[in-house]
Order: sequence, then structure tokens, then C-alpha cells
Amino acid sequence: MKKKPKVDRLNHRVKFMTNRRNQLLLKLFNNTTGETEEKLLKLTIEQILSDQLDYYRKFYSNEGPGVIVFRPDFPEKEQMQYITVNKLIRILEAAKEAQQDCEIISKAINIAESIDGEKEGLFIIEDEKDTQLFRINPERMIGSIV
Repeated sequence: MKKKPKVDRLNHRVKFMTNRRNQLLLKLFNNTTGETEEKLLKLTIEQILSDQLDYYRKFYSNEGPGVIVFRPDFPEKEQMQYITVNKLIRILEAAKEAQQDCEIISKAINIAESIDGEKEGLFIIEDEKDTQLFRINPERMIGSIV
């Protein structure tokens, strides 16, 4: 008698929802151009990041102040990383020695040290085109590109 293979329903749902979400986003952006598209994209990113605040709170309480960095172009296991302020400072020093742009890292350090990690979160999205810093506060539902 053959056993039926077990289906990982959660994984299946996640893949389905991801595909469905991507299809809906494509539909949404298909008919927009210019400034409207940028606003919709910014609002979508802010909503996704506000959904990630639970992860930020856990990292913040376990490891201290820091920032969650998303790198969508990296391999799956390396796409999300929590970087503490101490590590950010080391990264900043290395960037200065290499004479690289340090503006985002400096801002991230200043904000990470000043925010209440139980109420808001700090995120960096880094891809091949750009690096953006987001400060998300769901109480005011203000997400800002810093």
C-alpha cells in the first residue's frame, strides 16, 4: 500500500500567497505611471515593513538597538539580517577607511539609538539600484524614507 506524500500546506500557502501578491501588485502598477507609481510603491513597501515590526521588536529585545536590512538580490538565506548598532559602527568605520558613502549608515546609527524599539522599527532596503532607510511607526502610520 502506497503512502500519500505529505504536503507542506504552510509552505504551499506561502508560495501561493507570494505569487498572488505579486500578481496583484503587477495589476496595480500596470496602469500607473510616474509620480503615482512611486507613491503606490512607497505605500506598499511601508505596509510590508509595518507587517515586519514583530520581528524587529524581537530582535530589538534580544540583541539591542539596530536595523533590519533587506537585500532582495541576495540568496534567500542572506536576504534579511539584523545589524546591531555596534556592528553598524564597525561598518561605518570600514566604509570611512574605504572612502565610501556613509550617509545611510550614519543616519541608521543615530535613529537606531534614539527610537523606542517597542513602538517603531528601522529598516534598510538595499538592492542593486538603491539603498533606502525606513523608519516605521504604526501608531502614527507614518513611514518615512529618511
